[in-house]
Formats: sequence, C-alpha cells, structure tokens
Amino acid sequence: MGTSLIPASGLLQAAFALYRKNMKLILTLMIGPTVLVAGGLLVASYGYGSGNILVILGRIFAYAFGIGFVALYADETMNRDAVVLKGRQLFFSSIWIAILAGLATFGGFFLFIIPGIVLGVLLSVVQPILVVEEKHGFAALVASWGYVKGYTAKVFWRMLFIVFCFVLIVFAAGLVGGLVTGENVMVSVGEAADPEGNVASAIILEVVSSLFLTPLILVYIYSLYHNLKDVRGAAAEPSPEEVAKIKKKLIALIVVA
Repeated sequence: MGTSLIPASGLLQAAFALYRKNMKLILTLMIGPTVLVAGGLLVASYGYGSGNILVILGRIFAYAFGIGFVALYADETMNRDAVVLKGRQLFFSSIWIAILAGLATFGGFFLFIIPGIVLGVLLSVVQPILVVEEKHGFAALVASWGYVKGYTAKVFWRMLFIVFCFVLIVFAAGLVGGLVTGENVMVSVGEAADPEGNVASAIILEVVSSLFLTPLILVYIYSLYHNLKDVRGAAAEPSPEEVAKIKKKLIALIVVA
C-alpha cells in the first residue's frame, strides 16, 4: 500500500506509458467513431441534417469504447471483443452514473461555487469504480467520495493539471490546423456544423481528441483512481452510517439541482 499520491506529472507519465502499450487496440476501435464524427461534420457543413446523425452515432460508439478502455487499462489481457462487450454491457449504467454525478455537482454549484467544485472532485473517479469494482448508481458515487475524501485538494490539482494539458494540446492542434488550412484556429467543433464554419480545423481537432486526448484522459483518471485505491486501502470504505449520510447529501443536492 502506498503512502502518498503520485504527482500529477507522474500520473501523466504513467498514462502515456499505458496508452502507448495499448495504442494499437485503442486506435483500431476509435478509427470508426472518428470517421463517423468527422464525416458527419463535413456533411453537416453542407447543410445536410444527416451529418448530425453521423456525429451522434460516432459519439455514442466512442463513449461505449471509452468504457471498455477503462476495463482494458485494469486488465490488459482483454482482447478487442472483450473491450467492446464491456463497453456495451456498462453503457447505460455509465450514463446513469454520469447523470447522478452531474446533477449532484450542479446542486453544489447552485448552493455556491466552492461546494460545486468540491463535489465534482469527490465524484471524479466514479467511472473507473463502475468498470473495475462493478458498483452501480449511488454505490459508485459513495465509493468515489470515500476514495477522494481527505485528498480533495490534491485530487483537484491533479484534475486541473490534466485539464490544462488538454487545453494546451487542443490549442496546439488548432494552431497546426489553422496553419495547414488557413482558417481561424479558435473554432469549436460545434461551430463546424455551420456551412460557413471552419470545418477542416474542427475535423483536425476531432481526430486529435478522439484518437489521443480522450483515451489519454481516461487512462489518467484510471491511474488516479488506482493510486487513490492503493493509498486509501480499507480506509476508503465508509461505514454503513457514513454511507447513509453521504447518500442523503447526494440526494439532497440532486433535488436542489
């Protein structure tokens, strides 16, 4: 059992290593959704509504594969079919947990900014808990709360670090895309659906995000979860009384939202 959390830079290095190790399988699966989204953006830019359908389908497949990637990071013996199956099995459970965590966090923001940030941090590792420990619904939220409690500030910094890296890489990709296409680099993917939008830059950003950034962020969060689990150990398991209190707080926040 570890005694302290790995620094943010160490988590990123571990994430890079795990991504490289599984890169072939990740790229094999993510090529399809990426082509769907990129093609959808291109079609939508010409005013065809069917492009938006392609984008939605691509996002759905990418989300499901992302769930499978978390399982892959936990068990690297999994093959392509096992990754796809895991993503399909936990797809709706993952969405439900994301909704619960999102509502609870929004409830915290409704009360004040700081409680919202704290709630977001406390619930930041719910998805790895669902995939690895197979805890669903409020059980995953309570477990995440137990792992992060006492390390909120440190986890917040580690999450802020990966967000900063994400923004930096997206900006760099947008800059390269702008130099290649001659378009405005400060364009969102959503704006690319506009016929006058900067479609090429948006597609470049989509490719970088889908094939590299999203899988990397998933493995970073998994590495953080694994580190917390190692450091906290049995102490992360709340008592029945604590579980009841945490559930009441979460339900209250969801009602507020």
